Amino acid sequence: MHKRLAPYASTQPATEITAINAKLNGTATPNGLPSMAWFEWGTNESLDHATAPIDIGTGTALVRVTSVISAWTFGTNGAFVLKLSGQSNATYRLLFSTNLLNWDPLGTAMPTTPGFFEFTDFFATNGQQRFYRAIAP
Repeated sequence: MHKRLAPYASTQPATEITAINAKLNGTATPNGLPSMAWFEWGTNESLDHATAPIDIGTGTALVRVTSVISAWTFGTNGAFVLKLSGQSNATYRLLFSTNLLNWDPLGTAMPTTPGFFEFTDFFATNGQQRFYRAIAP
């Protein structure tokens, strides 16, 4: 059985961090599906802020995504996540990797609204780059 890869995303460490600004960095791959990418962040696990969605197209190439956030308070437990839209009415299994060679299961993306899925990896706070992909059965 052929499994179609869903859009996937990777976060990289934030850069250009000041007392009130930071540049959020990530990459995403649409995998041939119409996709949007955005960051959500917060000073704790609530991730109660979001950037405007960016249309990353329908291609298969890696797309760099960045966004500068301003007037925020950086906390010691600060976190951010890059989210994607995907195919409605699908269930996605999430995998993660630190090297793009070995993939480990992470969980299942939960639909929030039609075409939008959410899974936050709160264990990715050690500063090591992590890559994510979703697989639709």
